[in-house]
Amino acid sequence: MQPAIIGRNKGIVKEGTFNFYDGKITAKMNKSDNQADVEKGPVAIDGNVDGLPVAYSTLIEDSDNEDEKLQIATLTIISEIEAKIENTTYTKLEDAIKAVRNLFWN
Repeated sequence: MQPAIIGRNKGIVKEGTFNFYDGKITAKMNKSDNQADVEKGPVAIDGNVDGLPVAYSTLIEDSDNEDEKLQIATLTIISEIEAKIENTTYTKLEDAIKAVRNLFWN
């Protein structure tokens, strides 16, 4: 998966707009690091993602082995989309209907 971003303790620190369209973001932490930091664990994406491809969400996975802890962020497809209104996807049709009602009748 390209691009691959690997950071120590944090993969990405959001300081502006962050759009995540492809790749893999990994934060690594050695278990020999400061114990308080190790207890918190690594953070692949520090902040919110502003933009994603249509029908995708961010998948965050934690991994723990003898020497290090990892947190990995990738994209995953949303498999149960019922509706899309403008840039928002809905997995429940009733949520989409409520959104349309609020958009046009409020």
